[in-house]
Amino acid sequence: SMEAFYGCYLLASCQTGNQNRTYVGFTVDPRRRIRQHNGEISAGAWKTKRWRPWKMVLCVWGFPHKVAALQFEHAWQHPGISRHVRAQASRFSFVKTWKRGNFLRQREVMGVHKNL
Repeated sequence: SMEAFYGCYLLASCQTGNQNRTYVGFTVDPRRRIRQHNGEISAGAWKTKRWRPWKMVLCVWGFPHKVAALQFEHAWQHPGISRHVRAQASRFSFVKTWKRGNFLRQREVMGVHKNL
C-alpha cells in the first residue's frame, strides 16, 4: 500500500509588488492545495486570497504521521514561541514576541523576504 503523504509548504505571492509575501501551510496533497490557494478549486485559505496568484517554492515531507507535520508547521509559522527553535529564532529581527501572563506570544510573520 502507498504511504500517507504529510507535508508542509512555503508559498510566495506572484502578484506584482507583493512578491515578498509568503505563507506557510500543511497539506496531504500539494498539487490540490496550490490550486485551492489560487482559487481554481474551492476551500483555499482565506489568508491567501488577497495576494493571488501563488507559487509553491518549497515543500517539506517525510513526516512519520500527521501530528508531526502539524507540529513542524506550527514551529515554522511561530519560531519565536516554538520550544524547539525559539532560542535561535529570537535573534531574527522579524520575530516579535511578548509575554501575556504565563504565555509567550508571537506576532504573525508575513512577507518576510528572508523566508525565501
